[in-house]
Amino acid sequence: MRRLKKEEILQIKNLAKGGFSLQEVSKKLGIPKSTAYYHSNKYLKKMSRIDLKKLFDWERGYIIGLFAGDGYFNFIQKNYSYILRFYFNRKKDQKVVQKLGYLIEKCGSKFHTFSSKEANCLEVRICSKKIIEFIKNYISFKKGKGNKSTRKNLIEPKIWSKEFKLGFIGGIIDSDGFTGFDKKKYVRCFISTSSNYMASQILEILNELDLNPSCYINKRKNSKTDFKKNFLYIIRISTPKFISNIDKIKSVKGLDFLGANRSMVRSSVSHVI
Repeated sequence: MRRLKKEEILQIKNLAKGGFSLQEVSKKLGIPKSTAYYHSNKYLKKMSRIDLKKLFDWERGYIIGLFAGDGYFNFIQKNYSYILRFYFNRKKDQKVVQKLGYLIEKCGSKFHTFSSKEANCLEVRICSKKIIEFIKNYISFKKGKGNKSTRKNLIEPKIWSKEFKLGFIGGIIDSDGFTGFDKKKYVRCFISTSSNYMASQILEILNELDLNPSCYINKRKNSKTDFKKNFLYIIRISTPKFISNIDKIKSVKGLDFLGANRSMVRSSVSHVI
């Protein structure tokens, strides 16, 4: 057996880190399984501990909701890495990042955070083929015509469990949502998306959960994108329904806001139908 080069050993390790099995590493690089195992066994052992069944339905739904809002992934051919990324507001979303980190560690994986003061952005990065495959069971991806953007669609949300749907709503509020007071100091909870199809799917889930949603379209100013992308779909959850169901939805932003403004929230609800 010939001696492997440093670059080849690095490829073996990166494949294992990316979630490839011992057999896949061996076949992809044309090397014996024993050789692949010798150079990657500690990574393979770590990967084998990733088990999404350790998460409750609500927790799995929450991850899908976060990804539907601000998640992306890609495969880096150079080092055979599967990279999952979530992007958050560096100042406002610290508690959401902590929640996501807890769930990632609970199922046996690891994560890294990267902060950018200039962009006020906090990136959560996870290297896991297994978690990406899990996400692809619930979200499909379709490239738009004539552009590089990718549209996310939910896969058969009708068959999701109630707990999974509640988790999904909690996650998408914490990624693409807003909870706070409007100009009249009434409590409002919104979810926004530029996709009309995603908006219709979210509305369907909210109706099934009896959260009395409504939706309006906001035309974005100074948009240089195509005509359809000039529109932002704003989905509003009924204020009384949102407040009475917050312990089931468990949105980090929602719980934090309502907990910090109890007296004003009670006054606000009395004015909202």
